[in-house]
Amino acid sequence: MTDLFNWLKFAGVLIVSLLTSIFITSTSCVDIEEILKLGNDLQYNLIATSATIGGFLFTGISILISAISNGRIERLWNNNYLDNVYRAAFVGILANILTILTAVSMVFLTMEDKIKAICIRVEMVCVLCSIVFFTWCVLNLVFILTRMKSPAS
Repeated sequence: MTDLFNWLKFAGVLIVSLLTSIFITSTSCVDIEEILKLGNDLQYNLIATSATIGGFLFTGISILISAISNGRIERLWNNNYLDNVYRAAFVGILANILTILTAVSMVFLTMEDKIKAICIRVEMVCVLCSIVFFTWCVLNLVFILTRMKSPAS
């Protein structure tokens, strides 16, 4: 039952974050013309930011893997309570990789403004989703770390 609940929760967060990100980028909240005027500055910032967040997510997974030897964490792992931690990290890492690839292609390839606008929207959706899943992963990791501490004797 926990596994099904985790999948439903994960799917809900994924769908809501994707739909919200698409909605935000398709409204006047994001002015594509102003972003295009920035040149490649935004792209370089997105590459750096996405690489940093992706690195933190990878580190979070490493912490999770090393913590499984702890008895309490092992029980959480065996009973599927930690599934959404690595799922959230995986989606966040993929979103960051997609952001980096899109940003690098915009820096090095010549594109029409219409294609650049699509790329910027894709970048914004990926960045917003990566922030959501990064936050979710951090909150879950804090939960894990609090469970690792031995109770006071």
